[in-house]
Amino acid sequence: MQYRQLQLLTIILLYLSYQVELYAQTCEKTSNDEVGFSQAILSCKQAISELDMGSTAYVSGSLQLSILYRKSGDLGSSREILTELLSVLPSSLQNESILIHRQLGATLFYEHRYEEAFDAFNQALQIAKQIPDDNFIAISYSDIASIYQFFGDFETSSKLLLKSYDIHKANDNLVGKAIVLTNLGNIYRDKKAYDEAIVSYRQAFELHTEAGEHFKAAHTLSSLARTFTLAGNSEQASKLLEQAADIFNSLNAYKFKGDTYLLLAELHVSKLTAIKAQEWLDMAKQTFNLVQSDRPVAKLWFIQGLIWKAKGLNDKASDALEKSLASIEDSDNTLFIGELYNEIASMKEESKEFEDASRYWKLYSDILNTQLVNKNNLNTNRLKSHFLFTTPENKAGPSQLYQRIYLFCISGLFLICLFLVYMLNRRSRSVIKPSSPIETLNQHENSGLIDEHEEVDKPAEGENAVQEEELRLKLVELMLLAIQVWEDETNTSKLELAQKSKLWSVAVDDGRLRARALERYVSVNALPKNPRWRSVLRTCNFVLKNVSSSGADSLELETKMKDFQRVMKTKALKG
Repeated sequence: MQYRQLQLLTIILLYLSYQVELYAQTCEKTSNDEVGFSQAILSCKQAISELDMGSTAYVSGSLQLSILYRKSGDLGSSREILTELLSVLPSSLQNESILIHRQLGATLFYEHRYEEAFDAFNQALQIAKQIPDDNFIAISYSDIASIYQFFGDFETSSKLLLKSYDIHKANDNLVGKAIVLTNLGNIYRDKKAYDEAIVSYRQAFELHTEAGEHFKAAHTLSSLARTFTLAGNSEQASKLLEQAADIFNSLNAYKFKGDTYLLLAELHVSKLTAIKAQEWLDMAKQTFNLVQSDRPVAKLWFIQGLIWKAKGLNDKASDALEKSLASIEDSDNTLFIGELYNEIASMKEESKEFEDASRYWKLYSDILNTQLVNKNNLNTNRLKSHFLFTTPENKAGPSQLYQRIYLFCISGLFLICLFLVYMLNRRSRSVIKPSSPIETLNQHENSGLIDEHEEVDKPAEGENAVQEEELRLKLVELMLLAIQVWEDETNTSKLELAQKSKLWSVAVDDGRLRARALERYVSVNALPKNPRWRSVLRTCNFVLKNVSSSGADSLELETKMKDFQRVMKTKALKG
């Protein structure tokens, strides 16, 4: 009987997992999503009720039920199930314990209980280290990094993400590396380091695409588009969002397609044209009609209000913003609500309704203060004391300290002895042996030949040195000019030039994305002794082929590149 129940539960859980994944990625096409979630929750609860508490099947079913609750928006029920599950979980089920703690951490994070979320994520990490399981360790580092990032501790967050990245890189986990790069991009964007964020997102997009994770790749494009918007390149942001919308459409992910259309509408109304913004908003409404559940009514009315405001229809804009405010749900984030209060207050001031304007400014101020209080309430020093970047093995105890002092003393004495030997040897060489009369005569006879030889040879060496220095200078000028043309024409940085040309490696270095090799070619002092001049010429060619302008800088780059090629060819013919 128990075997049949286990078979039945396995089939139900597989079906539920499929339905939840399908919902998360496609949001279905029908208007029965909420009913579908309710049915899935009821079916899962019934199946679990027939199982022995604490069994593997019971744990898996309860974990699945908590995920269903969380995805449906019932965070309280999700948390209660996970907390109860931890109390009955057998100690042998360590992998399941990690999964439960991670799900609990995510639920607590969405409930804005950040300190408890940190504790849950950290517990998952400690269990993963005990097993040990590299994949779970890497994921846990990323989970904890999200807490630090949320509260502005970008340094700690970056260190954790780099630890996660190193593990994924060692295991050749494309998706893991892509997720870490996306999170690093988020940090760069928050720090307003937009060039580094753009390169990080592009690398993540390529890795997701290579791994066949097109859904995640489309989300990465949306993040990349937001970064371009913040960097002031609205046209490029619009192209990327349209590309993301096409991918979501091919995956039948209508909700996310609708969200992308909303982003396009918001982008156009603030940066481009209100007419095109209305077109995108109408397309978003049509798309959301296919997905009745989780329809962002407040956001729709908000953007409609912005469009009418841009068209000068202030009365209609004010009504739309009021409707947006009335449609706010618990799932709407405080950032959006603050933006809404800000817009309503501005509209009230324009219509000289100063009392109402003051009330909304007060609400806006309260939201900002709440965010600040939440940040201050989280004692980041306490969190740092829980998480150490040095392993216990690296901490020096008293005995280890004495050993290190002893080794230091021995090393010091050895160096002093080497120094004394060197000085004695040098002193012995400085003693001049007396020359015989014949040797002295030979020296005087040959002295003229030696001097003449040196005088003839020196100018040739000096000329070669000057020519080499001129070539090095020209090489740096070429690279600087290529970077200048690229940045002027594409509105992106040398990091993206390095990434797109695939001629220079881009890697994470000390928490930042760097093109170390390329950076050595923008200064004569940093230029390698044997520079890769062909790579510089290929970079120039790549720039000229990928910019549409035929301006003075592009022509200068082409002329200097051909001149450098001619000099190198002549030098090669001369041997």
